[in-house]
Amino acid sequence: MAAIGLNDLCTTCAARPGGGCCSAAIGNDCDTPLLLTNLLLGVNIVCQDNDPASCRFLGPSGCPFAAKPIFCLNYNCEKILVKVRKEDMASLYRLVGETLGEQGRVEGMIFDFLRETYG
Repeated sequence: MAAIGLNDLCTTCAARPGGGCCSAAIGNDCDTPLLLTNLLLGVNIVCQDNDPASCRFLGPSGCPFAAKPIFCLNYNCEKILVKVRKEDMASLYRLVGETLGEQGRVEGMIFDFLRETYG
């Protein structure tokens, strides 16, 4: 995302009132396995005291998560689709698929561990 300029574009939009795509509904959709995965990856998760319409995790530099919710990886607003070249979008879609596959494997390992440990 950074290589094709989306970090700056998305952070600018997210800083507006309401959080743009980074809305409270997205923050409310972050589940325990996603949060645990981020903690295991060394992410310092802090609930922000920001606009109540924005994602509660959205910090001053944008999204802190290394492992992101599915919506955040899959959704591309009109601003993105207009700005980014088709070749770059194709690469982004491929990387998103790989990322979601890896996140799914990590979540599966977490669930397996919990089942084996706590029955």
